Amino acid sequence: MFDIFYSSTPKQQTLVNEYIQRNLNEFLNPIRECRNDITSNDDSDMSTYWSNMLQLNKSTFMNGWKPTTNQYKTLYDQLFHNYFDYPTEIEETIRSLNRPLQWFPPQWFEHGKMLPSGRMGQVYIISCRIPHQRQRNRMILREINLCMLQQKKLAIPKEVIGITAIRFKHHYKLALVSPAMEHSLEQLIPQVDQWTFQKTCRISILIASCVRDLHQSNGVHPNLQPKNILVSNIYDEHELKLKIVDGQDDWSSVPLSSRYGRWPYISPEVSYEFATLNQASNIYALGIILWQLASGVIFPNTIAVCPTVYRINTLKHVDPAYQNIITRCLSKNPNNRPSAETVCELLTGVLMTKVVAKKRDAFHTLRVNAIRDRQIVISKYLAQCKPFHASKKALQDLMEGASLSKRMMIQVTISLERHWQEDPPIPKKQPIRRFIPAEIKYHANENIYYDASLPDLIQMGYA
Repeated sequence: MFDIFYSSTPKQQTLVNEYIQRNLNEFLNPIRECRNDITSNDDSDMSTYWSNMLQLNKSTFMNGWKPTTNQYKTLYDQLFHNYFDYPTEIEETIRSLNRPLQWFPPQWFEHGKMLPSGRMGQVYIISCRIPHQRQRNRMILREINLCMLQQKKLAIPKEVIGITAIRFKHHYKLALVSPAMEHSLEQLIPQVDQWTFQKTCRISILIASCVRDLHQSNGVHPNLQPKNILVSNIYDEHELKLKIVDGQDDWSSVPLSSRYGRWPYISPEVSYEFATLNQASNIYALGIILWQLASGVIFPNTIAVCPTVYRINTLKHVDPAYQNIITRCLSKNPNNRPSAETVCELLTGVLMTKVVAKKRDAFHTLRVNAIRDRQIVISKYLAQCKPFHASKKALQDLMEGASLSKRMMIQVTISLERHWQEDPPIPKKQPIRRFIPAEIKYHANENIYYDASLPDLIQMGYA
């Protein structure tokens, strides 16, 4: 993380110690030890040096510095007693882990924003100021409830790189620190008209691979949808990273029926036949996502959905092999849907055909125009929906990341549509409704959750 300076160890030590000397309050106001044996002999870079300095290891933490008072033998001991009401429990939890974590001083964090959270503790996305680094880092902080420590139920995901303390009234709370992913897939789908078909295939393969890995471990995703798929490095295809938030830690404790989720990602057998959520249900949701990646359509959860405007139809200007994969995934009979492994193989075959052919995508212009035309129709529909604040949110989601020309085109369309106050383009026989079958609406005792995202929709593996 701290990847700015690359120099010899003595110079790194001098830079780090000078920073600590200037900012003593960030490090418990320590005193410099006058020792000659604290210099390391390795040729580590600045990132490694800072990590070693702040690693939560009793023998190495803040090496070369000592507490101001004699109450504590080391700064490591003082750290937990200074910030937390239950220092022994927290220190034992950190020591019991099989991997080292790093301490992040609370003063390094600023401009935090609360995210939707659940029983695991409040979640924040926040800016982190790292010494000697020019750019700030976006981090995710999750408060940890005391009961989880006392019951020894704290499972720390692999994405977590450290801990910090969050100020709460007159005391501090323990928080886990992890790097923030840049986007959810739902934020990227409206702008797929800017992608090549090869990029669409690559991202489709990554998503299918994540589902395959989950299924190979006998897992089933309880709410597979674009909001629960997180993406980083989207503009660099070689460094692109993708992660599905699976929510397995919360799933067993949330009192939901098998129809928990968001429409239209709930499969027909779960909707109509009250079937149990299984891997075939995930494949159906995967098919919807693959269709969205090719169509540029996102489904609003703040506005009633019109079946005509949001119809999941056959895509004419997409490679027939890709369309065939979508069709197989969306089969009404779950037994006819392919496995996630098969979907990966089929998508890889489509991509390799395009790469080997080395020909310009004949459908590119037609596909781009079809995506934009469909989004214009959706914009007209949303412009007439009420309440205004809900339609405004849906339109903002549709335009997120759009080019200036596309944004202007959509805004002009919205202005004209609202000016003329035309009736919504919905046939009388197909009234506006959410994707909720009538036979399900009246099963009040079934505990059905509509348009719901997983509790703790965050970026640390909890969901």
